[in-house]
Amino acid sequence: MTSMPYWLAAVTVGVAGGLLGGMLGVGGGIIMMPLLMGWLGKSIHDAKACSLGIICLVAISGTVEHQRQGRLDWRLILIAGVAAAIASPLGAAYSNRLPREILMRMFAVLLIGTGIAYLVNPSGPRR
Repeated sequence: MTSMPYWLAAVTVGVAGGLLGGMLGVGGGIIMMPLLMGWLGKSIHDAKACSLGIICLVAISGTVEHQRQGRLDWRLILIAGVAAAIASPLGAAYSNRLPREILMRMFAVLLIGTGIAYLVNPSGPRR
């Protein structure tokens, strides 16, 4: 846990998550989770819950800006969003039954897999 005051650590987490979320379309798990656990000392169970709440606000403000730029596919957003909204409570309920160690390993595999995919193909798919 950081030695900086709680409020300053929380602002720093928010700024990092907001900047990177807006720039890269990430923020919740990849950015917020490690910062919430490392800087604010949250357990993985509490960090994932707080991360989801924080990312709601990040997503709203980022979505407004991307809409202004005309970059949103609302059909995709509605279809995938409804599916995600249905699946998310199931994932949250299931994860609360898992031990910390299992969640940490699952999270690590996700981060490593994502990192390898970006290293192998940094330009991503082309359109």
